[in-house]
Amino acid sequence: MKKNVVTVYSLFAVIIYIFSVLFFCTSLYKEYSKGKERTVEDFNIIMSRVNREFEKTNSQETLARILCDFTKSSDKIAEINLENNGRYLFSYPQNPVADSNYIKKFSYSFSSMQNIYNLNAKLYILRPSVIYHYGKISFLIILFVTLITLLLILYTSYSEISKKEPVKASETKENTASEKASEAETNQGEEVDKDNNEDINNEDINNEENSNESDESEEVIEEDSEAASEESQDEDEQEESATDEDSDSEENTEPSFEKTVEQELNNSIANEKEFAIFVMKVIGIEPTSQEYRLMLELLSDRMKVQGLIFEGKKNTIIILKHDTSLDENLALAENTINEIENTYAEFKPICYLGLSNRNQRIVTPQRLMFEAEAALNHAEETEEKVIAFRANTEQYNNFINQQ
Repeated sequence: MKKNVVTVYSLFAVIIYIFSVLFFCTSLYKEYSKGKERTVEDFNIIMSRVNREFEKTNSQETLARILCDFTKSSDKIAEINLENNGRYLFSYPQNPVADSNYIKKFSYSFSSMQNIYNLNAKLYILRPSVIYHYGKISFLIILFVTLITLLLILYTSYSEISKKEPVKASETKENTASEKASEAETNQGEEVDKDNNEDINNEDINNEENSNESDESEEVIEEDSEAASEESQDEDEQEESATDEDSDSEENTEPSFEKTVEQELNNSIANEKEFAIFVMKVIGIEPTSQEYRLMLELLSDRMKVQGLIFEGKKNTIIILKHDTSLDENLALAENTINEIENTYAEFKPICYLGLSNRNQRIVTPQRLMFEAEAALNHAEETEEKVIAFRANTEQYNNFINQQ
């Protein structure tokens, strides 16, 4: 009976596994078949919206805003960009997407007042979100059947063990009864010679006890040596794990700043907002002092950059700031430095600051950091409090497009 149940369940489990795989494959095939027609309709919707809004406003900013809204609200767009006479007005994502059989390319051109606009797009025939959706359903079905199978295996093994235990108990009882009977028979035969062999047995027992005591002492010595070796090994492993954790923590602290700068800059570029990097050096206040920590809190409060202040190399302070222009940042930096000098006048601090703004450029974090550090070095050389790196937006974007 049990074998029949196991066989039926095994067939059921195999059928479910095959069904989950077929469900995943057929769902993706249907999505791929519909995707070829759907991408054409989606691009026509984007194109008609762009034409309609551009005829009303004739504004390049409006076109960029519309395309940005499409990228945020739809998971069908793999890549889209808008060009005006060879100059990019909007580009998503930052890195180009490679061509494949699951992506379809579209292009559209229109002109206005001697300006030629090219709209290029790549749309997903098979969307990643759909792959994730059907893959999750198939995975949950397989996981459910696997868990039931494990529970069934545990239950059957436990039931077999519980059935074997009473048989072993009865066998031990019979063995003990037979041993007692045999011992009684041998005792009857040995009672005659008991008196003659008593002295010999006593000597044998003493010898056996002495040998047992020596064996036990040797075992205790061996156990003590093994415990000592194990303790030393545990201490070595703990020291190695501690050093590994320290090295891991030192390695993990370095890329956190770079990831934060890249994320904040990408958000600013996607939302078409300003972004700036300040690199500041304060001479006269020790970085390990309490006054230095209070000064960092003052910087965070005055410049309104909660959580965006970092300690850089060579006792520098790095500040990230959003939504302020280069001129506003210059005035804010000068006022903040004056307040620091007045607040900590007894230390006679000397402050230098270099800054660089994105200034509507599609720029990398490394480039902005390089510009801000170069401005700081120039401020130290000329003994100026604040120096900003002012870039020409059009020349920079033309240079990037030519690369």
